[in-house]
Amino acid sequence: MAGGLSRALNAPGGTTLERACELASINVSNLREKALTVMGDALGDLVRLCAVGPPTREERRGLHELSCTIAAAGGMFGLEALSKAAYCFCRLLDETEPGWDPEAVGVHLAAMKLLFAPAQTPPAAQEALLEGLAQVRRRAALR
Repeated sequence: MAGGLSRALNAPGGTTLERACELASINVSNLREKALTVMGDALGDLVRLCAVGPPTREERRGLHELSCTIAAAGGMFGLEALSKAAYCFCRLLDETEPGWDPEAVGVHLAAMKLLFAPAQTPPAAQEALLEGLAQVRRRAALR
């Protein structure tokens, strides 16, 4: 892949590095809206599925996959705090298995909802939320 870009940059009449970066930025921008939709849908599914009550082992895997979707896309599209919160939720699922702590789950989901719109939450508050989630997760794991 790097060889392909290198050839395109060095080929007669090829593209410039600036143009390649510009095109990459346009492509990422085009994907951002789709990624936000996917993350929003995954978060909505998490909320809906967690409201049902303690999940089966298979349902827990599904919750884990939804949360991993949010974690992966969030990091790629400038929602780092959301990504970290989703990862923390994955750890909560892992560390409390086979148990279920509805309060800890609710706190994680509420935080993810807030962090889905990061402009509404200042960076210092985002960090405080993430620290709080880690504490909630650790306490839930001890129960």
